[in-house]
Amino acid sequence: VPATLAIVIAYVALLRAWADDGPAPRPARRLALAAAACGVAFSTHYYCVFLAIPLLAVAWVADADRRTARVLRRFAIVTAVSVGVFLLLSPFIAAEPATVWRDVTANREIVVDRAVRAGAFAPLARYGEMLVFDTVGVPVVLLAVVGTIAMVRAQLPRALLLLSFPVPFLLFISNTYPASRYLNPVIPFVGVFAGYGLAVLVERVSSRAGVFWGFAVLAAAPGLSDSLRTDFFIRQADTRTIAADLVARTIPGGAAIALQPYSVPLEPTRESLARALGRNLQGAVPSAKFRIQLSRRPWPDPAYDVVHLGRGLDAEKTYVDYEELGSAHGLTALRRLGVTYVVVKRYNSPDPETQPFLASLAREGRRLAMISPYRADIPGEQAATIEPFLHNTDARVHS
Repeated sequence: VPATLAIVIAYVALLRAWADDGPAPRPARRLALAAAACGVAFSTHYYCVFLAIPLLAVAWVADADRRTARVLRRFAIVTAVSVGVFLLLSPFIAAEPATVWRDVTANREIVVDRAVRAGAFAPLARYGEMLVFDTVGVPVVLLAVVGTIAMVRAQLPRALLLLSFPVPFLLFISNTYPASRYLNPVIPFVGVFAGYGLAVLVERVSSRAGVFWGFAVLAAAPGLSDSLRTDFFIRQADTRTIAADLVARTIPGGAAIALQPYSVPLEPTRESLARALGRNLQGAVPSAKFRIQLSRRPWPDPAYDVVHLGRGLDAEKTYVDYEELGSAHGLTALRRLGVTYVVVKRYNSPDPETQPFLASLAREGRRLAMISPYRADIPGEQAATIEPFLHNTDARVHS
């Protein structure tokens, strides 16, 4: 959501710097401000890098002087300003390039590589389905199609400028593992084109503003209804928050707890954090981020000796692979680390890798609590057919 806001602000600045309606040059200050706004967006979320396309396009047309030397000079200015603002707001990018490369590579494996196993652009259909049915509503999408066609025919340069970010962005995320939030930056452009399309259609029957706004409200109603329903759902405490509160109330600080990534958000003790860094970095100096984290005074309370189940690349985490757990291994690897409590997540489709561990846990452990996202009146067999909502997926909110 903040990235989408940054994109909208950047586009407002770009339009102010764009000389599309006459030969008079725009001040260089407007171009620099547009570049700075793009730099803020780059720093907010790296997917915003596609703003570089409209930024360079505006730099090309922002002055009536299109000589190569002047155009290259404008390109150099917007590049220096946008990159400078980006590095100012994301200083660790320049300070620790090796860490950046490692994390970008790891993120690509998670977000992109597993999404394209079925082929390039395989998730495109799912993103299209989410955009039509789960985002702004069918009427707005249809109006956006009309508006795009109408603007391309009537105002091609303006249409190309408005399309120069969302189209490359949409093609890129169509090679990522589907997550509904990735569509957020596309929504403002859908709204702009829908408004244009509605204006074109209404002008054929009436010039009264009230007619336009009446149809606008009707077109937006389905999306508004879905948005309100989702907002009321998200206002509820999720199972991770409820579990974290339960842990804080019932488990003493310093206890060793094993959990899965993206599970209960627990603060590690300083000792467990330092121990994980020492083990994973093997004598290397911790990054600035971890040095700052270790220097906190006072340390957050409660904090726990946190152990993570599975495999991971995070230097600050202690991992125990599922291969070391279950079957003949039992829970020995966890007991060796002093673990006395375990927090696990359940899904409707069991993960085969975790099954031996979960069997050992059921045999050797004692369940203290179970927190379900389903209503109390939903029987287990019905719940098994409904996917629980996860923030980082394409799951729908189900009543």
